[in-house]
Amino acid sequence: MFNLSDKELVMYPFLHPQLTIFSIGLMALALPTAALRLLPAHWQFRKSPVCERTWPAFAASFLLLAFWFSQSVMPYRTPGALDYSDWPILQILHVEKRGLQFHETCVSVWGHYSFSVSTSRNDRRLFPYRFQQRYASERLPASLIERVRAMVQPAGHAAEKRDTAKPLREWNVDGWYFRGEGVGLKAYSTEKGSTPPQEIVDRFHDLERIPLSHERCLSWLLLRPALRSGCALCQSPLLR
Repeated sequence: MFNLSDKELVMYPFLHPQLTIFSIGLMALALPTAALRLLPAHWQFRKSPVCERTWPAFAASFLLLAFWFSQSVMPYRTPGALDYSDWPILQILHVEKRGLQFHETCVSVWGHYSFSVSTSRNDRRLFPYRFQQRYASERLPASLIERVRAMVQPAGHAAEKRDTAKPLREWNVDGWYFRGEGVGLKAYSTEKGSTPPQEIVDRFHDLERIPLSHERCLSWLLLRPALRSGCALCQSPLLR
């Protein structure tokens, strides 16, 4: 539920995610409780029948929910700025994870004849589910057009093999994700000991330094996105 795309979340009623999680928690508690009550009465622990104890059920449900949270929720929203609904020809996403704080910056280049560049940024913490998405765009300077073209394949070229992008779990870690037209997804992270080619880092900083206009700001609620401006930035998580 947490890792659905924002566009898909609007199809659910407002209370649907909360009720779903609450019902899962109740089932996780009910099953071990029922199992305890079915144990033989002569099974004892510290001179007390095991079947009359309740804390083991709470402990088992907590461990189950913690395992589910670590596998299906953390990070509650994996890098989501790589969006191909409008097919940019090149995107570079940089994710900085500092403890419970995530900083995402994505630069995208659009078009084949009239080029433009856009940047999206957000700063999120693990447990607060509302965050601001800042978005701006501008025409791509002519001095960068050939550099961008050199990083993508000609139209019709078969895409390269995609890397498998994994959630960033270390306390302090950097992740880089590159995708271009005709180029399969390339993922790099410091926790794996992999660093992106210098060309990708240089191009990211070149595009990031471009003075941008047409700024827009959106407020996302992970359980239900709420737009504060007239724009609708379509985002899809890199992983679900």
